[in-house]
Amino acid sequence: MVGTGAPNGIREIVLNDVYKPHTFEEIGELVSPEVAERLGPQKRYDVWWFNSGRRTRTQVAERGPDGGSYRQRQKVRLKPHDEWIAVPVPDASVPRELVEAAREAIKDDHR
Repeated sequence: MVGTGAPNGIREIVLNDVYKPHTFEEIGELVSPEVAERLGPQKRYDVWWFNSGRRTRTQVAERGPDGGSYRQRQKVRLKPHDEWIAVPVPDASVPRELVEAAREAIKDDHR
């Protein structure tokens, strides 16, 4: 899920499949036959994963010298991958080699 925090923001973008082009055959393995038959065989598609996680937000009260204030606390819990639903989206025009090179460059980085 993109946008869960600034320190991991770039990492999440690099690892997000919405920027990684997939061939028609690869997309066909991820979506239902009804969806696949509506796609163009010569086109490339990226994947947006629906139902990949659950995000909960709670409001937290804080007391300070100037009185009270409120802030939002957010928790994100990823669901098992077999519950994710692949949604094909138009190609973002980022070369696959570039996406794979970026993923390779950060694979051993620590968060």
